Amino acid sequence: MESTIDAPLAFFDFFFIDEIDEYLYQFQIDCSGYKGAYDYKEMIFTFDHKIQVDHKSPKSTFSYEQYLENLLSKEIVKSKSLIEQNFQKRYSDKIEVRNYSDFLHFKLIRLKDTKAYRTYPFVKNFIVQFQEYIDTFSASKSRLLNKNIKTNPIVSSYFGVKSNIKASVFNDLYELAEELEIIDYEIVTEQSFIEILSGNPTDSEVIRFNCNNQIAVHFLDLISPLYSRLTFSEIAKSERFYSKGGSLLKQSNLDSAKSLLKDNHSQEKDRLTKILVPFIEELTL
Repeated sequence: MESTIDAPLAFFDFFFIDEIDEYLYQFQIDCSGYKGAYDYKEMIFTFDHKIQVDHKSPKSTFSYEQYLENLLSKEIVKSKSLIEQNFQKRYSDKIEVRNYSDFLHFKLIRLKDTKAYRTYPFVKNFIVQFQEYIDTFSASKSRLLNKNIKTNPIVSSYFGVKSNIKASVFNDLYELAEELEIIDYEIVTEQSFIEILSGNPTDSEVIRFNCNNQIAVHFLDLISPLYSRLTFSEIAKSERFYSKGGSLLKQSNLDSAKSLLKDNHSQEKDRLTKILVPFIEELTL
C-alpha cells in the first residue's frame, strides 16, 4: 500500500502488519543460495567468505534489517515529505499543528501494538525516528508562529530568566514538556508551569513531574541556559517541584538523580536531548 498525503504512514501500516513476515521468508530463501549459516533468532546470515551484496562493499554477514534498508529508507523519505506538506497546510493555526501532531502520534502508538514491533528490533528504531521527526517539526512550527508575536521581556523571575528571553517561549516550552511526557497537562496547568518557570509563583502553584527523577533533572539541566540561577539549590529552596510520586524534590534527590543520569542511556533521555537542545540553542544564540 502506498503512502499518500491523506495517509502519510499507510505504507508502514500495511507493511508492518501484512508483509514483513513474507519479506523475511524471501530473505531466508535468498540466503539459502549462498554458503554459510543462518541465525534464525538474530535474523542474520553469516557467509563462509566475504561477498558483495547489492553492489555494496563485500561483507561477511547480512541481516534482515540490511535486506530491507533500501525499501524502508525510500519510504521513510516519502512519508516525511508528506508529513511536512501536511504541517505546512496547517502552518497558520497552532491548534491544527498540535492536533495533527497528536494524530500522527496515535498512528505510531497503533504501530507499537503490532507483532512486528515486538518481533523485529529495528522496527522500534523506525518508529522512534518518526516520533522524533514529528516532535521536532511540530515544535519548530509552534516557535515560528510565535516569532511575530510582540511580547515584552520578563521583568523579574524567581530563577532569573535572562533578559533576552520572551515570555512566549514558556508557552512553547509547556507544549514541549507535555508532548515529551515531562508533565501531564491534567495535573500541571499551563498557568502554573509558566508562573513557576518565568515568574514568582505562589504557594499554591507547583510542578509535579510525570517522569522519573533522572529525566526530570535532565529536563531542568537542558533548560538552564534560559536562566541565571536555575540551580539545584534554588530549585529545592523554591519548594515548587515534586516527583511523579508526589514527593517534594529536595537537593539530595536532585543530586542523586544527577549522579545516576550519566549512566542513563535510555531512548527517553536521548529523545529529550534531541528535541530540547536545538530549541534552547535557537533562543540563546
